[in-house]
Amino acid sequence: MPGSDSHDPAVSLLRAVAAPPLAAPPLAAHVARVNDANAWTRTLDLLARHRLTARAAIRLGAADLPEVVRAEVVAERRDAGVHALAAAAELTAVLRTLAAAGIPAMPFKGPTLALAVYGDLSARRMVDVDVVVSPADRQRALAVLASAGWQWPTAGTRTRDVLHHWLGHVPVVRAGAVLGVELHWRFAPLALPWTLPVEEVLRCAVPVALASDPLWRTPQPSDHLLLLAWHGTRHGWATLEWLSGFAHLLDACRPDEVDAAASTARRVGGARALGIAVASAMRAFDLSVPRSLERLAADPVARAEATRLVAQMWADPATETVEAHSWRQHGYWMRCLDSGLARARFIGLSAVLPTERELELIRLPEALAGLYYPLRVARVAARALSGRTA
Repeated sequence: MPGSDSHDPAVSLLRAVAAPPLAAPPLAAHVARVNDANAWTRTLDLLARHRLTARAAIRLGAADLPEVVRAEVVAERRDAGVHALAAAAELTAVLRTLAAAGIPAMPFKGPTLALAVYGDLSARRMVDVDVVVSPADRQRALAVLASAGWQWPTAGTRTRDVLHHWLGHVPVVRAGAVLGVELHWRFAPLALPWTLPVEEVLRCAVPVALASDPLWRTPQPSDHLLLLAWHGTRHGWATLEWLSGFAHLLDACRPDEVDAAASTARRVGGARALGIAVASAMRAFDLSVPRSLERLAADPVARAEATRLVAQMWADPATETVEAHSWRQHGYWMRCLDSGLARARFIGLSAVLPTERELELIRLPEALAGLYYPLRVARVAARALSGRTA
């Protein structure tokens, strides 16, 4: 595995646990290198941070682990199973509620990804359940879910639509549920080009082989590969588990499916974002990829961002203000975009589209929710004049 951080035994074991089958090394040698309490403490911390403890429990089941470590991973395996069942139940409840109203919907990531790429529902730790509907069905789907108990708890529907329509998803929760639900009608915010026509993705979705419920579907492989790549790149590959899921799917795709994904990425303005995903997977897992993706990963910006993102996975998490994080994130997104036109569009839309940060600063009455637009512009302008960022 490339990179000087491969000399860190905790990092080496983490990578080995997360690697896709064709790149997965034998684990025994990596386990043996983690040979003292401090190294195991760091290993367990990294596994938890990257949502890989349950996968480690699956992959290390027969390994010669210290008793205290074995106890921790076995406990996580048990908890992950309970958590996965709760996620599956919530997902099925949402899908059946929408289906009963005649609204086509598709799960995204979450339990279906766990089954599709790992073959094990409990192999992923999920923080919510994602469900995708057509933009034309957005309002009806939200109304149907609200009547069944899933609500946006932050404010009223008018404020919700102002703050979330451009974002492409809204979080909803119901009383007593272990996980919340994100209802999507786009795969990325309006300011970013990394999306596909939702109606087409829904139309071409395929059943999840190991799922007994026909409502459990997933995007066709070329779409799925792109959407996982764009999602992970958009969030800066914050966890190795996301990168692992992408690499597992890439490992399983046929060459024509990979070529189709690369072609689509170039056409819609997501080539560099896909290149960053591929370069990150190559760096993290020493992964071999088809030539069509090699060319995207060879882009100097993609290589530089991948190097930084993978190194960041093992570094201590940075603490920063909301404003500083927003500025750093916006700068990163700018570097990920394919063209000057896309960057100009991103700057313009980011300056006018309000976020929940505006809601945190001032709670407007529902009748005045439209004022969040000029409030956003005023806040961006004020911070620009003061030499800071929005």
